Amino acid sequence: ELMKVLDISKFSVLGWSDGGVSAIVLASRFPNVVRKIIVWGAYAFLMNSDVEIRETTRDVTNWSVKMREPFEAIYGTGFPKMWSDWLDAIREIYTTDKNFCTDELPKVSCPTLVIHGAKDPLCPVLHPEYIAKNIKDSKLHLFPEGKHNVHLRFPKEFNELVDRFLKE
Repeated sequence: ELMKVLDISKFSVLGWSDGGVSAIVLASRFPNVVRKIIVWGAYAFLMNSDVEIRETTRDVTNWSVKMREPFEAIYGTGFPKMWSDWLDAIREIYTTDKNFCTDELPKVSCPTLVIHGAKDPLCPVLHPEYIAKNIKDSKLHLFPEGKHNVHLRFPKEFNELVDRFLKE
């Protein structure tokens, strides 16, 4: 609806982590309006190991200040509870529909760039490989030294990659 109000009939979507999942779902359900998608740190299904990896992040006081402060700046003092609730939701998704996005992948018909940090501790490389394999017009680009926040660690290279893809 927002894009209609803005009078933008076709657009590209970038999504990080859960935002990548949202981009995939949007592209699969609205192929007439999504021009391209770029996803990074995204996954289409959950394994028990994915849930357990995320569980290790529950106590945000154990996070580095550099990692925690941006979230606290945005979400305020409610951030620890919000994070804990999100982890509970991930566990619930795992128990009810661990393949929550796999059916969406073959429905994506737009060009797709899957970016991933090969050292991502939250999202093992098998996830972006699966996404790229199951979206027909997709490319996979790995940052060998990248982690989950590859766009923050390698902003110049990331932005150049995204810019080239969007201009193709």
